[in-house]
Amino acid sequence: MTFRGLSLALGFLVLGWGAGVEAASVDRISEWEPSATEAWAEKGFRIQLRFGTDSVSNVDGRAPGWFTPEYSPFSFTAEPGIRLSRWFSVSASLRYSLATSGIRWSNTADLSFHLFHGLYVAAGVGYGGVMGRPCEGGGGLVTIGRAAWLFPLGQVFATGPAVQWEWQDRLRCGGPRSEKDRSPRYDFGFRSSSLGWTLAWR
Repeated sequence: MTFRGLSLALGFLVLGWGAGVEAASVDRISEWEPSATEAWAEKGFRIQLRFGTDSVSNVDGRAPGWFTPEYSPFSFTAEPGIRLSRWFSVSASLRYSLATSGIRWSNTADLSFHLFHGLYVAAGVGYGGVMGRPCEGGGGLVTIGRAAWLFPLGQVFATGPAVQWEWQDRLRCGGPRSEKDRSPRYDFGFRSSSLGWTLAWR
């Protein structure tokens, strides 16, 4: 084989190798990295912690002296949930609020409708009551409504404000009766509004 033929063969080999490399690079698929907003719209588990303050008022206007309309300095909510789709998620809210008479609490099952990115509204139903010296074992039906907006600060963490309204069914409670203790049994319901801030992880 002449030098010219050898050069041509070597050239064809180099061209063929280059075409193969180019084809391989074209067929390679890079991993897609979702944005923070897209990641939070995906299905999966979520956990939210919410801190806030409450304003409480009586429904029937005849609460006993220890349960007057009041302002609670602190409330705390733990809300684990699952994002089902782009539009809906379900969660369970475990909520506790300080009161002058003791602790108000509620456990609700919530359904959320996601309107726009992190903006959503939710409604829930469950059971709640008041724990304190004047009220032992009182509890009843609770319904809640919530509006919140979570701002993603990354694919894992989001935060934002939340407003909640709560309606507590009538409570029947009071201290134990005995000959020495003639304290009355109370029968009342109340409503509250809450302004809070949410920390959320996915």
